[in-house]
Amino acid sequence: MYSGSNLGSHALHPSLQSLRNMLYLFSIEGTDYVKAGYTARCPWQRVCDGFWRLVHPPAVCGKLGYENLRLLAMSPGDMEDELRLHDLIQPVVGEFWHRDDAEMIKLFFKVNSIGEHACDNDTWELALPDKPAVPPPGRGIEKRPCCGGSELICYGCGCPFGLWIHLSTHMRESCPNRDGGGEREVCGRCHVRVIKRKMKRHHLSRACSGGAR
Repeated sequence: MYSGSNLGSHALHPSLQSLRNMLYLFSIEGTDYVKAGYTARCPWQRVCDGFWRLVHPPAVCGKLGYENLRLLAMSPGDMEDELRLHDLIQPVVGEFWHRDDAEMIKLFFKVNSIGEHACDNDTWELALPDKPAVPPPGRGIEKRPCCGGSELICYGCGCPFGLWIHLSTHMRESCPNRDGGGEREVCGRCHVRVIKRKMKRHHLSRACSGGAR
């Protein structure tokens, strides 16, 4: 979590720093799409670099920056709730839905908060924090090739990647031509080899025969 001591002039108000574990819904201004997901911190910190790294519909190319985002709703939630949302309301691609689904997504937020997080009709929807005029520091903006970024090639196996983080993760965890074959372990439920850091999400997915869904 960022704190005022390391954000300097970009420090978030304490009321924003205290936000934890929620589902959010953003509109992509100038398009017919919305983006929903889970974050463990203030949504404005989550989107400080925009959504450039995410797989997205062609219609939002070039419009995924911090300046293009408007926060529509927040509610208590966690990663499992985010997966349930994807099960119940299918996105167009990745974590993007057509704006016609926005009200249905908000209804999911309400029902989920009441049923899973001990909220009621008056407490399920969290107050929306003001958008900071200057985004908090992030990891740096990196765009996919479709939005003006560069395609990167793995020197081990020749596979192309649109983002440096994907290439570096591939080289560390899954490139077949690197020693060790990547950082994987066997799932104790379905006995499939899974990248270690993705084991929790794997357990919650349909791919795991012992998964929760």
